[in-house]
Amino acid sequence: ELRLAVARAERELKELVAELEGPGGGAKEVSVRLEALKKKLEDLQASRERRRVRRREIQNQIRSIQEQHRLRSTELEALNAVDETPTVQLTPDEREEFDRLTDEAKKVTASTAAQFRDLEAQLSSIVKDRTSAEQDQHESEMKKNMLEQRCEDLRITVAKSQMHLREQEQLLDDRKKQLEKVNAKAEERQVRQGKLLEERGTMMSDIQDIAAVKKQLEREERLQNLAQELKRLIPGVHGRVLDLCDAADVRYRVAVNVSLSGFADGIVSDTADEAKQCIQHLKAKMLESLTFLPLDNLKVTPPDRRINDLVLKNNRLRWALHCVSFQPQFGRAFEFLLSDVVVADDLDEARRFFYDELRPKNLACRIVTLQGETISRDGNIAISSGGTQLGGTRFDFQELTAKK
Repeated sequence: ELRLAVARAERELKELVAELEGPGGGAKEVSVRLEALKKKLEDLQASRERRRVRRREIQNQIRSIQEQHRLRSTELEALNAVDETPTVQLTPDEREEFDRLTDEAKKVTASTAAQFRDLEAQLSSIVKDRTSAEQDQHESEMKKNMLEQRCEDLRITVAKSQMHLREQEQLLDDRKKQLEKVNAKAEERQVRQGKLLEERGTMMSDIQDIAAVKKQLEREERLQNLAQELKRLIPGVHGRVLDLCDAADVRYRVAVNVSLSGFADGIVSDTADEAKQCIQHLKAKMLESLTFLPLDNLKVTPPDRRINDLVLKNNRLRWALHCVSFQPQFGRAFEFLLSDVVVADDLDEARRFFYDELRPKNLACRIVTLQGETISRDGNIAISSGGTQLGGTRFDFQELTAKK
């Protein structure tokens, strides 16, 4: 039984070592198994102690048997001594008594021999059992020592594993901190990159605006020079519409700029013949085409009186002709361009005026807001992409060209 217990302990120890060395071995589980092994070792030690007690009992039995053997041997020697005594003459009664005693002695001797053989057999068995028990005890002690050594090795291995685990956890914490720092730096770089991209976009937009402004200024200068050339070569030519007027107030510049639309670069002349001469000159020089407004050939339709009454009653509306200043001699040209245009403060007012007041009365006119939105005579709403920002109208480009 002791050997079986030791064998089971060794098997469990091997399993414990395999679990510890395996990839899924845990220090906590190993500690639990170690405690179980310690309990088994304590049980083995208790069993060994019981074996020692049993061995002492067997040794006492051996000594008792040896003492009995010695006593029997003494009795046997005494009987043998009796047999060797000199022969004497006995009477019949004495002979009969002697024979009886001899038979009893033989019986006792036979019985003693049988007991002696039994004692020898018992002694041999006890010696054999003792030798086997001593051998088992020695083997158990050796295995116990080996188990204790393995348990100690396991404790050392567990301690090392726990230390390694703590080191790995510390290393993991350090790596996490490093990763957090890297992520923080990456976020900072992304933010900085976003700002740089935003600044780049702003710069590109500014560059595009500058390029567009430069192109517009070049065109403005070219058209201004061309108008001056025509004005110098052909009498009766007065110049561009844009050069002949100005917004009555800065806040009207966007509205007037949108109201004039494509006629801002139109050339005003006194007669149609002068306009024809200008056209021939442009063709001869292969210059870009222009629109001409001969004063003697322009047909002006006066605004509807009902629309005029509605505009005068609303302080958020005014005629476009009242938003531009020009010399009286060019009044016919500006009446031709702006006589049916109303300037509104904003799109909401423009929509209300057109859809709630004009359309129910079957009236119509063109409406332009101070922000540059337009409502056509048929009710279409549009927003011009150019010249709808203060500081970006044709009047502003004209001033820049003049300063240049």
